[in-house]
Amino acid sequence: DARSGSKANKFFTEYHDVGIYPYLTITPTLEREDLNADELFVKRQDLIREASSYEDAKFQAWLETHARYRETDPQDPILEAEVSSRIGFRVAKEKMREVMLLDTATRLPEVLQALRKEFS
Repeated sequence: DARSGSKANKFFTEYHDVGIYPYLTITPTLEREDLNADELFVKRQDLIREASSYEDAKFQAWLETHARYRETDPQDPILEAEVSSRIGFRVAKEKMREVMLLDTATRLPEVLQALRKEFS
């Protein structure tokens, strides 16, 4: 039941219990993709540019649906803040960038050492 905070929280708890913290993104899609490459590129760039507002609207709609559901079941909890803090392309993109930079910084000494060995 997509309206239930308890079911959503339980779903995410199963991931959290094993150390996985998913980020939720809702990607807008093109109505058609049978376009030439240049036009397709521009349309996809437009989708990326609009992704955050699209996701915000979808999440707000879910929150409104959940609020109406809670009127029938006031005991149902709200979506946990830990989960709602990882919703959206913008947040996921920032986390991916952080992970990639950390990985690069961690591996850089090893890569430089291998390059020095290769060139000596």
